[in-house]
Amino acid sequence: MAIDNSGITISNNSIADYYLSTNNSNGIYIASASSAWSITGNRFYQTATRTSTSAGCIVKAIQIVTASGVNYTISNNIIGYANASGTGTTTYAGGGFNLRYTAIDVTVGTATASNIQGNTITNISVTGSNSAASNVNLWLLVVCMQDLENVGTTTANIIGASTETGSIVASSSTNLFIVNGIYSTSSGTVSIQNNIIGSISATGFCCNCAPVLSGIQVAGTGGLYHFI
Repeated sequence: MAIDNSGITISNNSIADYYLSTNNSNGIYIASASSAWSITGNRFYQTATRTSTSAGCIVKAIQIVTASGVNYTISNNIIGYANASGTGTTTYAGGGFNLRYTAIDVTVGTATASNIQGNTITNISVTGSNSAASNVNLWLLVVCMQDLENVGTTTANIIGASTETGSIVASSSTNLFIVNGIYSTSSGTVSIQNNIIGSISATGFCCNCAPVLSGIQVAGTGGLYHFI
């Protein structure tokens, strides 16, 4: 009989320098047969510039991929900066290759809602480039979720900053690229409320590489979204 790996807590850790220059990397990765994990109060950062040496690398601070898992809590984490003291900038460079970055990526079930609350995602710089043609060279999905979630319903998530400029910087030297503060593609009900999204800049270096920048983008087929 399969036993669900549930009720795990990961809290108050500094998770730094998680990076592979030739492949995908995650600060925390939770896969199948899991439910009801709590990821709270952690810091995720890079102490030096991280440069890709292979095409298509994807970096994620937190990734949960449990299609039947439910009731996750991701709260009060700080993603960005260059140290645990909250100074400097986490910097990713494409190094001549396309690079994608996601702070929080959640794919979960619909029986019980998961919660993404009170996280701060800021002081991050991502640069992507590619000598070959590509529709998306850099895709910054600050929060990506599928199915049933509450995002900021009790405590606002801060993505970038409310008053500054350039807290999150994305740039690419070729073709179209996409930057989203919150991106949701869901088959269930998603509540997105109270979040603070700002101080995000997206820059292309040629006439064919203009970015598409959205604070919140919804692409799902779910029955209901709540925006307040």
